[in-house]
Amino acid sequence: MQTDLLEAKKNAVHANAHQLDLLDDDEVIVDYPLAIAYVEKNLEQHQEFIFQEKASREPRSLVIDRSALLKLKSGASVPPGMTEARIEIEPGYDCDTYSADTKEVLIGLQLVWLSKGSPEGKWTASLSSIAKAIGRSTGGFNLEFVNNHLKVLNRTKIRFVYSFEVKDDDGTHLIKSAELYLVPQLETSNVIYKNSGRVKSGRALLKLDDKVMSNLNSNLVVPINFEVQRSLRGHSKVWYPRVCRILSGLVAHGETNPVYERSMMKLVSDLKVTSSRKKYLSYRESLGKTIVNTLNGTPLTAEGMSIEASLRLNSSGDDWITVFKATGVYKGLRKITNGDRLPVLNTDPNEREAILGLLIDNVGSGNGNSSRRNIENFKVLAKFYSFDLVFKSTSELKDNIQQGVEVKTTNQGFFMGIMKRNVLQAGKAWVFDPVEEKS
Repeated sequence: MQTDLLEAKKNAVHANAHQLDLLDDDEVIVDYPLAIAYVEKNLEQHQEFIFQEKASREPRSLVIDRSALLKLKSGASVPPGMTEARIEIEPGYDCDTYSADTKEVLIGLQLVWLSKGSPEGKWTASLSSIAKAIGRSTGGFNLEFVNNHLKVLNRTKIRFVYSFEVKDDDGTHLIKSAELYLVPQLETSNVIYKNSGRVKSGRALLKLDDKVMSNLNSNLVVPINFEVQRSLRGHSKVWYPRVCRILSGLVAHGETNPVYERSMMKLVSDLKVTSSRKKYLSYRESLGKTIVNTLNGTPLTAEGMSIEASLRLNSSGDDWITVFKATGVYKGLRKITNGDRLPVLNTDPNEREAILGLLIDNVGSGNGNSSRRNIENFKVLAKFYSFDLVFKSTSELKDNIQQGVEVKTTNQGFFMGIMKRNVLQAGKAWVFDPVEEKS
C-alpha cells in the first residue's frame, strides 16, 4: 500500500495537470476571484457612517435608532432603562478616520486572519498578502496603500456608547457605558522602502479586537459581494452595501422582488455629502442618476438576484426618490462553509499540484460546464486534505467501479461521497459543509 501511495504521488505531477492559481506568498493562500466576503456585523450594519466615501480628521458620532439597535452580540434586546445608543469615532494623532478604502484593507485583514486558522493571539501578515486578498497587485503604490490604512485602522477609536437612566433614593442618574473597538491592534510594522521612496515590502504584527474575533468566529457577520464592492467608486461604493444587505435579506426571508426606496434628501444625509449644492434639486437629481446608473444590474449576495435601480420625482416635486428592486430567480443565499474558516493544510504548491493531478487522473473532471466546477472542487480538496487521505478515497472509487458497484450519479459525485465519509471518519471537518451559527 505504501509503495502504491509513493508511486501515485510521483505520477500525480504530470505535464497535463491543471495549474493551480497560487499566491507566491508563503504565509497565506486565498483563491481568487473572491465573490463573497464576510464583514463583522456591527461594523457593516453602520458601514455608510463608519466607512464614509472620504477620509476626515474630524471626530464624528451617530445616534443609533433604538428600535434597530444591534448590540455587540447579534439578537440581544435593548437593555431596560437605555435612553440612547451612539457610535463615536475618534481619529488618531496625525491620522484620518476610516473611509471606504479602509474597509477594503479591513476585509483583506480578515481574509488573511481566516486563512491562518483564526489565531486568537498576535499574528503576522505581509503587506503583499493583504494587498492580494483585496485583489490588488503588490507594487509599491498598493503596499503603501495597505500600510497607510493599517495605521488608520489601528489609531482610530470606535466606541459604541450606551446611555442608561438609573433611579435610586437620590433621584435619577444618567450612566454611560462604552464598548471600544480597536480594529486591529497593530503591534509593529516593519516596512522597507525603495530608493524612490515607494514601499518595497513590509510585515505587520497584529491582533484583531476580541469582540470582532468573537463575532467572526460565531458567524455574526454580514455577507457582501466583494467583487462588486471593490469595483465601485465614490458614493456608490458606500451605498451599495446597504442596498445589497437590505434586498438580499428580504429575498432570503421569502419576499419576491422586494423594493427599497430612499429619498435623495435622506440619502445625501446618510452619505454625509458635504457639498453646499445638496440643497438644490438639480444637484440631487445628478447625484441620484450617478448612483442608480452605477448600481443598476449589479448582483446581490442572494444568488441569482441583481439590482434594478431607477430614479423618480416625488409627488410634491421637491425631491427625487431612488428605487432599488431585487430582480432575477433566487437560488439561495450563500452560507459560510468550513472552507471559509479552516486553516489551509497544504501550503506547498507542489503538494497541491500532486493532489490535483491525482484527482484528475483517477476521478476525471467531467464534461462541459461541470468540468470547471469539478476542477474548482478538486482545488479546494487539494488545499485542505492530505495526499494520503485523497489517495485512499480515489483507490476506494476505483475498487467500487472494478467490482461493478452501481453508480447512480457521476464519477465525481460518487467520489465526493466517498471522500466526505473518509474525512469525517478521520475526525476532520468537511470543507463544503456550512458552519453552524453559534448563539
